[in-house]
Amino acid sequence: MLDINDYLLRYQRKIPKILLIWLILLSFIIAVLIIINHCFKFNSYYQVQGIVKDNLLSVYVLVDDLKNITGNNTVYIENDKYKYKVASMKEEIISNNTLFYKEVLLHIDLKDKNFIDNNIIKVKFIVKEMTIFEYIIDLIRG
Repeated sequence: MLDINDYLLRYQRKIPKILLIWLILLSFIIAVLIIINHCFKFNSYYQVQGIVKDNLLSVYVLVDDLKNITGNNTVYIENDKYKYKVASMKEEIISNNTLFYKEVLLHIDLKDKNFIDNNIIKVKFIVKEMTIFEYIIDLIRG
């Protein structure tokens, strides 16, 4: 007579080789995505135009965005990174339609450039640094 344990051992379910291959491939892809996520960073910028006055950069900033300027210490001018300090902030508030601006004077530590007075310069401040997954989630949210 056949024992039920012999029957179960003989026909025990085995993991197919294709399932094992897919599992290894999937774990490899997840590991690569995690490594790429930690290596590459995206920056979100606040862009304004400034005017050079007496070796200081004058920038008009929205009152709501003042924390992006004062809470930061690096600025990008023509894709070059510079350190800056807030020299002064004018008390006068400038109104344009429904937007309110303040003038901020920045002292920039120039490495190799000489800025000419009354020259208009495009300036970028880093607002937020994100990983790839955070960037994709931010794009989906809108």
